[in-house]
Amino acid sequence: MHKILSVVCVLSFTSSLALAQPSAEELATRIEAAQARQLADINSITIRTEMSTPMGDMPSSTRYVKEMKDGQPVLRPVGDDDMNVAGMHDDTLTRLTRNASNIESVRHDGRQSYRILVDDAEFLRSLDELQMGDEMMEDDLTPKEATVWVNADDYTVQRMRFIQIGPQGGDVTVQVDFSDYRRHRGLPVAHSVNLSIDGIDQMISSEEAAMARAQMEELKAQLETMPEAQRAMIEAQLAPQIAQFEQMMSSGGTEMAIRVVDVTVE
Repeated sequence: MHKILSVVCVLSFTSSLALAQPSAEELATRIEAAQARQLADINSITIRTEMSTPMGDMPSSTRYVKEMKDGQPVLRPVGDDDMNVAGMHDDTLTRLTRNASNIESVRHDGRQSYRILVDDAEFLRSLDELQMGDEMMEDDLTPKEATVWVNADDYTVQRMRFIQIGPQGGDVTVQVDFSDYRRHRGLPVAHSVNLSIDGIDQMISSEEAAMARAQMEELKAQLETMPEAQRAMIEAQLAPQIAQFEQMMSSGGTEMAIRVVDVTVE
């Protein structure tokens, strides 16, 4: 009898979760309301970051200004830097949510979240905001699907995964993880952003890969002909890039870490 009651309780609990699952429009409306509250005391915000690379930390600074778009407050980056570490407080998240093919309640990183799946390739192709750098969004990549994990309490983005089909027919996956959120005048900003790319080998042909390897071997050969002191100096400068290239070519992937070092709110 106890086993039967346990099964009934589990089924009842599961059914309650299913009933509580929001529709795409309901969730998008909740996200809009949360972002409006979070932006209430923000006019503009400047975020300084450092990206860890084999060549050292690469600093960057982006200023965002608040403006109204379709009746909703959004943040718009000023200038050419489109690395959005402000937590997607534009209309991209709500547009993705409204075009979702599936929304599911899940646990992510120990927190209750919504997993939003969008697999409308034509819609994804229309989103310029997802183009996180030309090297990641070549014209010959075909969008396949995007998945976003959103915290169920404050609707901050925890993870975003974008899958495209490369010219070689395989998947190219860009994943961005947002963590260490801190509030600045009510606005949650992710102070740690980790970006990984898998399937880079699908973005280039075998001929291009062979050419790149040949150029690397030629560089190594040129280093061998240099005087020892000069070779040691250049090798010390190029060693991180060479190591990254060889790792990327062997694994087909790469990773980058971005941390926020300063936030100024106006």
